[in-house]
Formats: sequence, C-alpha cells, structure tokens
Amino acid sequence: MKISTLSPAAIPTFLIRAQNDSGVRWLGGVFIKSRTIWVFSAITVARLIAALASALLADFAKIVTDESTAFRSDLDVPRNSSKA
Repeated sequence: MKISTLSPAAIPTFLIRAQNDSGVRWLGGVFIKSRTIWVFSAITVARLIAALASALLADFAKIVTDESTAFRSDLDVPRNSSKA
C-alpha cells in the first residue's frame, strides 16, 4: 500500500508498521531498535531481582539480629555476676 492512497489518519499507523517490518519498534512515542528493547527488558529484570534480593536480605538480617540479640540477652551472664 502506498502512502498516497492512505487517509491522513492512517499514515502514522502505516509508518509504524513499516518501521516494525524493518526491525525498529514503536515504544512510548520513540522508534527503538528491537535489540534495545531486549536490553532494556534485561536491565529492568536484573534491577528488580536485585531490589527484591536486597529487600529480602535486609529483612532476614533484621530478623537474625533481633533473634540473636534476644537470645544473647537471655543467656549471657557477665563473669563478675553473682548469678551462677
């Protein structure tokens, strides 16, 4: 289909489809190479996994610290104490 036979409203759609056929994708108002989308997706997933792992490790560290402090305060008796 030639651009001259399209209505003015269909021209942007035609241009997007033509670009998609050439390996360029339409993303948020910008034409982006397909490889860029995969790289962007990989970076985004890696950041999400890192954030999740960081949050889980922070919660785990807090739990371990809280439990170890409580455990230590119950059982540790100073050497010079009268308790035996």
